Amino acid sequence: MKVPVLSSIAGPMGLLSRPVITLHVEGDSVRLLVVRGRQITDWGVQPLEPGLVRGGVVADQQAVGMQVRSLLASHHIGNGRLVAGLTGQRSVPRILDFPEMSSQLLEEAIPREMKRQMPVPLEEMHLSWQVVGSENGNLRVFALGVPRDVLDPLVEAIKLSGRRPHSVDIKPLALVRAVGRRDALIADLEPEGVDVIVVRDGIPATVRTVSLGPQAGEIEDKVRRLGEELTRTVKFYSDTRLEEALPPSTPVCLTGSLAEEVASSGIVEASVAYPVEALSPPLECPPDLPVATFMVNIGLALKES
Repeated sequence: MKVPVLSSIAGPMGLLSRPVITLHVEGDSVRLLVVRGRQITDWGVQPLEPGLVRGGVVADQQAVGMQVRSLLASHHIGNGRLVAGLTGQRSVPRILDFPEMSSQLLEEAIPREMKRQMPVPLEEMHLSWQVVGSENGNLRVFALGVPRDVLDPLVEAIKLSGRRPHSVDIKPLALVRAVGRRDALIADLEPEGVDVIVVRDGIPATVRTVSLGPQAGEIEDKVRRLGEELTRTVKFYSDTRLEEALPPSTPVCLTGSLAEEVASSGIVEASVAYPVEALSPPLECPPDLPVATFMVNIGLALKES
């Protein structure tokens, strides 16, 4: 079964006309969020035992599949379009520029260029791409390679739950879509991982995903690690994109289940000179929904399919 990874960076602009079921697998849990129209109607979390997901990869497909089935059953989830999310670990995003050419030639040129830039053989990756701009006779393409040994176990686990994903997306793209800003810094902290994303013109220009592992220390250590990765990522972007400097008003958006701990620590203000901005996803969120925890799911629901 071919599962589309990248359908749209920006996501649909109109109403979502039928129920969308989103499942996001983190290292310690499976997160469910259901959207009908523009309204979030249900959500829940199923904890995972240590070792079922390692480094963002589903290690025990049968066990994770049973946990997914249990989560869906406990919320009485019926039919709907299912979109799944997985880590961005070892994924390879690239922004490619080509002269204008026919669609057929572009479909030949993109894999050839990605093969040249990939740190691993192209045969080991699922490759998706999207044209994101056209100017002065040139095409700008966002291309994404997702390791088969990361994506395939997730798809198989969901199939073992009795469902089939309509599409799959990686966490960084889902977060970009959920935040909905043309320019932003996204700092995501979970018990077992850190994601830092530089968003320019609605595209993830730089992505850093770090697996912390289940024995990563106390929350304070994880928050400090996020600050270090945020500083490192912004410096890397600034050093390599001298002509595309981040505007001083670029907001920092804190996401993930440990976002509150990050906000209260002051680590962002100590790490970068950009303002922290409250999350305002483009969906109707119930007042008791922990929005930061479910931002990936929100981005999955907004995914064009």
